[in-house]
Amino acid sequence: MRIRGSHIVIAVIAAMVGFVLLAVFRDTSLRHRGDSEKDFLEEIHQLQENVSPLEGLGQLPPVGGDQSLVPSLEIDPRNLDVGPVSNKSKSTFEIKVYNRGKTPLHVSSVQTNCACTLAEMDRDHIPPGKVGILTVAFNPFRVFGFVSKKMLTLYTNDPKNSAVDVKVNVTIEPEFSLEPMDLDFGEIDKGTPAQRTMVLRQLTDEPIEVNKIETLGDLAMVDFAFSKRPQAEWAQPDRPEFLIQATLAQDLIPGEHDQLFKIHVVCKRFPFLTCKAHATLNAFYSVVPKKLIIAKSISDDFATATITADRAFELVDVQALGPNLDVSTKPGPEPNAFLIRPQLAPGAEPGEQTSAIRFTVKTEQQAFANRIPVHYTMVQVTRDATE
Repeated sequence: MRIRGSHIVIAVIAAMVGFVLLAVFRDTSLRHRGDSEKDFLEEIHQLQENVSPLEGLGQLPPVGGDQSLVPSLEIDPRNLDVGPVSNKSKSTFEIKVYNRGKTPLHVSSVQTNCACTLAEMDRDHIPPGKVGILTVAFNPFRVFGFVSKKMLTLYTNDPKNSAVDVKVNVTIEPEFSLEPMDLDFGEIDKGTPAQRTMVLRQLTDEPIEVNKIETLGDLAMVDFAFSKRPQAEWAQPDRPEFLIQATLAQDLIPGEHDQLFKIHVVCKRFPFLTCKAHATLNAFYSVVPKKLIIAKSISDDFATATITADRAFELVDVQALGPNLDVSTKPGPEPNAFLIRPQLAPGAEPGEQTSAIRFTVKTEQQAFANRIPVHYTMVQVTRDATE
């Protein structure tokens, strides 16, 4: 039998109590007897040697297998993967919660990280050897898209599984398809035209229409156009299709670009689909940073763009878009470099606004249009009425 650390602590406490009691007894006795202090200490040592470390500990919980006298949680399935489920109504699924232990299992609560997926136990206490049912309810109208990946957490009195996560992955019957789901223009030399096509197809009886495409962020890296495909080209005669033409903007600065955009559709369950566009433009020059910021709390380094090239070039046609910005240029600190710096124009409108600066990088053989966004904050200054 193994000796716990707690056993030793209790044995030491018992010995100390014996020591104190004996000291009191001997102190009283010594007043009536002539025993020496040496005899008293020898008796103390003898008492300590005769006390077993486990004496009086028989009621402590035994070590080893008997510790299984606790609840033991087992979930089947541990991860729930289902679908495609209906896009028109809620769906329910069952997960079995077993108690493989020797005492009742208590499920105190079930939490979810999204309102689209809810769960509830059929009972809070599960006796040893029994099973409870966790019912999972999924609402497709709370999901923007065709795939939902959520998490449930069960809180129990199982000492080894006090909080257990269950992944719930649901595929929803799609009302339409989009091919491809994202746009990847790959690597392109600056100045080379680039275009990609997306096809949106209606898949069910519910009518689907594309009504708008919205780019997100300061820099529109893609120009969109869409139209209904001729019926003769539909994959199914009663399922309309739409063509989305995406053209890469010609005035993007060199480097890597990413942008989110929304395809707004007429659809009962969700009104838009968010997609991503990516492109990398290669050129003999670079522009740093990709975005300029003018604000009191931001370093001036973010308000100046540096154009650096591996050959001689001219910087021409530099202009600020909108009435709130002025712009100046000067040669950079290194050869084949220029600096572009915007400033707020006198009388600029107060508030946070986004504009842009356009410029052209020109060599003897080529000219490349560029556009860099500018975010600025103008604070309105008010004067005291008494002045």
